[in-house]
Formats: sequence, C-alpha cells, structure tokens
Amino acid sequence: MQRLPNNSNSASADNRQHRLRASQLQRAVGSARSGIAIMWLIAAAPAVLIMLCVMVEVGHIWNARVKLEVALESAALAGVKTWADLSVADGHVAPGEFVKTSAARSAAVAAAGANTISGTGITLNRNETDDASNTAYDNTNTTTGEIILGGFSTAGGATFNTAASVGCGRVGPPDEDFAVLAQQTLSVTAICQNLFGFPVGPFTISGRSIATARCTGGGATTVNNPQLVRVN
Repeated sequence: MQRLPNNSNSASADNRQHRLRASQLQRAVGSARSGIAIMWLIAAAPAVLIMLCVMVEVGHIWNARVKLEVALESAALAGVKTWADLSVADGHVAPGEFVKTSAARSAAVAAAGANTISGTGITLNRNETDDASNTAYDNTNTTTGEIILGGFSTAGGATFNTAASVGCGRVGPPDEDFAVLAQQTLSVTAICQNLFGFPVGPFTISGRSIATARCTGGGATTVNNPQLVRVN
C-alpha cells in the first residue's frame, strides 16, 4: 500500500522556517535601529555639550554680576556713612579733609573686599590723591575711578557731582548731601574655558552704585542713614 505524505509535518516545518526568518529579520532591523540611534547620539553630543556650556556660563556670569553689584552697594554705603559721620563729628568744618576722605575710602575697600567672586575677594582701587585742600575730595580720577567722593549740589537732588560743597546745618548757603560712587569692571574666567579646541571667555562684567547720606535739614548738622540712590 502507498503511504500518503504527512501534510501536518510539512506545515510544521514551514512554520518553523517562517518564524526563524521573522526572528532573523527582527534582529537585523533592531540592530540597524540601534546603529542609527548611536550615530544620532554621536552627532548630537557636541550640540548638547555646547548648549550645556552656554547654560552654565550664563548662570556663572549672572552670579558674578550679582555679587559685584552687592559688593559695590556695600562699598558705597560704608564709604558715605564713614565720611558723613566724621564730618558731622566736627560740625562739617572741613568735609574734604584728607583724613576723612581717606577713612571713607578705607571703609569702602573693606566692605567690597568682604564679597567674593569665584572665591576671590573684590578689590577696589582707592582712587586717592591728597590734594592738600579741604575743599575737594582727593579723587585721582573723577570719571573712571573705582571710588569717587562727591555729593548733590541740591539737597535731595539726583545729579552726582564731584564738585559739590557737601555739608549740613548751614546758615546762608544751602545744605549739600554727601555721596560716594563705587564702580568696577572685572574680567571673569569662564568655567568651560576650552570647547572643542576653541577658547571660551574670559567675560567682562561691570557695576556701578551710588549711596548718599542726606542732610537732616532744619538747620541740623546731622545726616540721615545712608541709602542707595539711582542718579544721573
């Protein structure tokens, strides 16, 4: 008797072959996708690193700028308070006396130095020259100096003037308020100093603050507590 072929065995073998081919195809596709993903990752890595560095540097510069501003505000406040207090002590006989203006600068330098940027204390140049006159304020440079003493020619005014004749409690001439300007331009080292062979930084930041000790008024020789002001 002739035996008939076993169709079930043949179908089973075909199914196994189909499954094997499908599995091989899936592995090939998965491998190709993995390769493409790796290539995209390699291609995108520089851009991601650049974006990361930009974010880090923006934060770094902003932080340094804020710290410089705080240092300058502290310097201006300390300087004008010391100057005005010393002048009040002798009834404003000679506000421009070198011992007074020098003490004001020392206070400003100390206040600024208590602040740091990247671990380094902020140092202000004294901008000081003894002019041997009690009518000026011993400023070496009245424009770009880092500590400039001056005042407001009109009490309560808004125009900083290095030629103001500061003093309070006068009979006849009007009172003129004390003021100290603190300013500085700094070079800040970048965190990402070298990016793919290209140098980054340094960056330049600047700040400027003015504080005043205004005359109490009413003929009194006293001054109010120092305050920061926005002036011309």
